[in-house]
Amino acid sequence: MNQNEGTIDRVIRVVLGLGLLSLTVIGPHTWFGLIGIVPLLTARSMACLAFAPARRAHPPPDRYPSNSQRRRRFGANPFAGLRL
Repeated sequence: MNQNEGTIDRVIRVVLGLGLLSLTVIGPHTWFGLIGIVPLLTARSMACLAFAPARRAHPPPDRYPSNSQRRRRFGANPFAGLRL
């Protein structure tokens, strides 16, 4: 799976995961804290399954179009539309 998380997102997931895991040891001592494993695993794998459908629906723009794409966009002469 491709990486779809940024650094800030990963840091937030680690802090949230550790906070939830601490509920099993400190505080109410509930099993609810084991949910903290999920954010830790997604931070470790650098891929979130919840982001995958949105990534496919809206792919990032092509930063460096090929020559054929440039020709299609600008025609044969890329400077034809410029006025001096």
